[in-house]
Amino acid sequence: MNSNVSIAFAGTPDFSVPCLKALINSHYHIPIVFTQPDRPYGRGQEMKESEVSSFAKNSGLNLIKPRSLKDIEVSSLPEVDLFIVVAYGQIIPKKLLFWPRVDSINVHASLLPRWRGASPIQRSLIAGDTKTGVSIMRMESSLDTGPIFSSKSVVIRSGYDSERLHDILSGEGAKLLLKTLPKIINQDLNPVSQENSLATYAYKIKKSESIVDWNTSAISIENHIRAFRSWSSCSSKLSDGRVLKIIDAKAVIASSEISPGSIISVHKDYINVATGKGALKITVVQKPGGRKMSIKAYLNAHTLEGVSFVA
Repeated sequence: MNSNVSIAFAGTPDFSVPCLKALINSHYHIPIVFTQPDRPYGRGQEMKESEVSSFAKNSGLNLIKPRSLKDIEVSSLPEVDLFIVVAYGQIIPKKLLFWPRVDSINVHASLLPRWRGASPIQRSLIAGDTKTGVSIMRMESSLDTGPIFSSKSVVIRSGYDSERLHDILSGEGAKLLLKTLPKIINQDLNPVSQENSLATYAYKIKKSESIVDWNTSAISIENHIRAFRSWSSCSSKLSDGRVLKIIDAKAVIASSEISPGSIISVHKDYINVATGKGALKITVVQKPGGRKMSIKAYLNAHTLEGVSFVA
């Protein structure tokens, strides 16, 4: 009976919620949930709780929001069989890794050892990967280096952005977790060590990376736009000082002698902009503080005659 298995859970963003929900629906006993403290959010800087916090409270679970997991005394915690971590957002201290009776495991949004670290979904898109996935590993004191219990590959289809890929991977992670857990609990699944020579690191994405570099290739710019669409969106300054967020665009084959950032052509439903290699076909934009709009709607109210994007 799953209700006889006691699981502690740690997670923070909405990526974590499907795993927690799956554990509840499968009737595992969850005596404690850790999530990060409420944070100031938005222009008004009002305090906002994490998605895991909201879900755990609505589910009647025992919720703890420590400033740091280092402050937690293991002796004060209930006995558990497993400790499951899904996108918690902090390094788990070694003392907690040895807390559960059976194991401490992590659900990670990549095919490890590729894209260890904080931003695997965005990094896979920026790199132009054709596939990614989810991995379930035994946690170690070093980041995302533990041996792998199971993994599930996911094809990155044309047009997938970070939001779409996030939703797919969070769902696949929950399904893979439920499939793998019985073997981990029964201790009849031996995890496989990662090949460290193949490891890449998914550094946390920075605001500066969302500024379009027109000197790079059109496909690289498209990849960045897909990666940043659900975060801050990619943006570029026009030569007259206007700033535009570029919400949707596609790389197209084009040869041009004009400088990167120059507008090659203006059409009713799109514009083509020169890049370091090829052209970018832009179809949806957004003014800072405004709503997303088609390029057609933007051109109805604004002219792009005589201007270029700043490379």
